[in-house]
Amino acid sequence: MEYSIDGINWRDEIPKEVKVGVYKVYQKVNGGERYKDVFYNANGKRYIEVKIVDTDSKTKKGSSVSWRTIESSANGSSCIVCQNNCVAKNNDLNKTLKRIKLPERFKVQKYLSGYPDGQIKPGNNMTRAEFVNIIYKLMCDGKEKINMDKIKNLNDVKISDWYGTCVAYLLDKNIVFAEDNNFRPNENITRGEVAEIWFNVLKFYDTEKSKKYDYGNSFYNFVDADKFGKFAESIKQLASNGIINGYEDKTFRADKNITRAEAIKIIFYASNRKNSFGKKVYLDLSKNYWAYQFLMDASA
Repeated sequence: MEYSIDGINWRDEIPKEVKVGVYKVYQKVNGGERYKDVFYNANGKRYIEVKIVDTDSKTKKGSSVSWRTIESSANGSSCIVCQNNCVAKNNDLNKTLKRIKLPERFKVQKYLSGYPDGQIKPGNNMTRAEFVNIIYKLMCDGKEKINMDKIKNLNDVKISDWYGTCVAYLLDKNIVFAEDNNFRPNENITRGEVAEIWFNVLKFYDTEKSKKYDYGNSFYNFVDADKFGKFAESIKQLASNGIINGYEDKTFRADKNITRAEAIKIIFYASNRKNSFGKKVYLDLSKNYWAYQFLMDASA
């Protein structure tokens, strides 16, 4: 594994020029399966998060320590990568992430379709209707009777709409909510709204509801947290559990519209999916596109 930050490169011992702090550094060499799970920024450039701290000088085993955290801790714990001659000293690493066991269909169900023109339009903003359609396909096995009571009160959704059944199902499960009897299905969905809906999904499947989700500040450290509003709790809990991450400037941008590719990436990691590619070919999707693996895994 080779790390690079601000022009400084290293493999094993961390150079003295690299000061104590938390960094997102770019992965230059893929070390095999052990390093397979990495972050992707908007341009598809892969990076990992490395935290460097002082060690006890009395041990004389090194001046710093680093480890990486995976966006989706599928095995239930943070993956520690200590460099040579380093000693890890951080109490947060002794905590156990709360992992909610989701139904098997979350890992295998195909839930994304392209458009009639043969495109999948990964860079387009995702609408609220499109996102609830995804969650519905992951949650509902088609055998469950759906309660239609709540949807009857909505002004802007009818059960005959293509997304009507999806909204009715998720309203009944308290996964989504309507404000002033309006669901706003055709509006773009924001990053904060996606976090809120997914957190509600986790709570729905949580069998130990009294147990806390919070994993401290090991993952959660957004500089724009004061702007999260009603989404603050959902964002913190998901970020603290390694399910979502922000941008390189340490912002999350809760009010920013989320693209189709970005939303699918979150679902991929949050559902612990395993890259079972669909066979569909899309005119606007290249194998070199940063979200190719996520979109093809989701593709029906």
